[in-house]
Amino acid sequence: MRTIRKFFTITVNDELRWRKDTSAAIVGSLVVVILIALATQLVRVNSDGEAASLLRSIFPTTRFLASGIMTASATILALMVALLSFGLQSEKNTHIITIVRVKQLAKLTTYTFIFSIIFLCMHNLPIEQSDQLDSSMLIFSYYATIALAAINSGMLVAVVLLLFYTLNDMIAYAYPELEEKQAKSRLNWLKKIIK
Repeated sequence: MRTIRKFFTITVNDELRWRKDTSAAIVGSLVVVILIALATQLVRVNSDGEAASLLRSIFPTTRFLASGIMTASATILALMVALLSFGLQSEKNTHIITIVRVKQLAKLTTYTFIFSIIFLCMHNLPIEQSDQLDSSMLIFSYYATIALAAINSGMLVAVVLLLFYTLNDMIAYAYPELEEKQAKSRLNWLKKIIK
């Protein structure tokens, strides 16, 4: 057991599950980023005119993506207040691992929100209308916009996965009999398949 802040202890099982879930969220976000990067490699940009044209075509979509992720992050942060109040007002004790998970989730959601705002503000720069930019800068701007959109999407995937795992843990702690019932149901289902 590991002690946190004098009074709270985290069991080894809780810490292992927390690390596994965090790793799964990181892997999920990396998969999104890698898939977008691979898809971007299919589009080769050779000239500044082509880069400017592609920038004009992707800016509305990435602007919409950034504002959507910003809205989702703000909504998740607001709903986390309800999540905490549910956990703290439940009849059973709230496990410290749930509070640690919610804190981790709040940080990542806040970072995602801030990143989305910065990404959205970058769309106000008139990159494609600048006469002083050479072709390499326009091509760089195109790939940078795609990369930032991929990172922003990956961050939201990590937030959603961590939220899912946190809610699963809260339900498992609040209603352990439900977890046992589901485990028995899964076991019976596997037995039927094996037969």
